[in-house]
Amino acid sequence: NQGYLLLYTWANNESVRKALHVRKGTVDHWVRCNRSLSYAKNIPSSVGYHQTLTNEDLRALIYRYVTSYSKFPYDLTFTTIRGAGHTAPEYKPRECLAMLDRWLALRFL
Repeated sequence: NQGYLLLYTWANNESVRKALHVRKGTVDHWVRCNRSLSYAKNIPSSVGYHQTLTNEDLRALIYRYVTSYSKFPYDLTFTTIRGAGHTAPEYKPRECLAMLDRWLALRFL
């Protein structure tokens, strides 16, 4: 993937590492998904954010890759970008832009 090649080149550039204050000797060579690290992280629930949004006069767009429907409770919109994976704009940029354009124009997704 051309994008990943550019990312590797950028992230392993000495001037970039210096600008990001990467300490010498801490990272030999940056890789996108370092599976050699023993790492686990619990992601806190987003329910609190959704509750806050429903109590305010705000519109919210919540998109994810595991749901299969659109619905409109309160003023929240849930939708799916099929085949996108968990970083939808990376894998389906056109579809994500179309979704965002429709949502901003107050049109159904």
